[in-house]
Amino acid sequence: MAMNTTSVLGLPIASLGLWQVTDTAEYRLQSELSEGKREYRKLVFKDGKLVGAILVGPRMNAEAGILHNFIRTGQSIGVTADQLAAGPVSWGRILHDNRLAGAVTHAAVARAGV
Repeated sequence: MAMNTTSVLGLPIASLGLWQVTDTAEYRLQSELSEGKREYRKLVFKDGKLVGAILVGPRMNAEAGILHNFIRTGQSIGVTADQLAAGPVSWGRILHDNRLAGAVTHAAVARAGV
């Protein structure tokens, strides 16, 4: 699963998965442009799951890795396409609520050698 990042005119850009498709019966596109924040998000969904994205803007690095993981694993995200396109998403809460992340225990810290 491809993930590419670069910077153009000082704006970070990430492309994830199948980002070059068009809005068809098979793929649904959701996009959001915020000129004031200098952000753009294009998300590609297939069968209700995220399969690609373009993220542009100063905060895109915070979500690119998480979205890439959802694309790569095919997991359900737990937010609507509209919420995801509007961003930013509180990923800590979403991951915890979907039991994809949990509290750090003393045993986990000991195993990690921290």
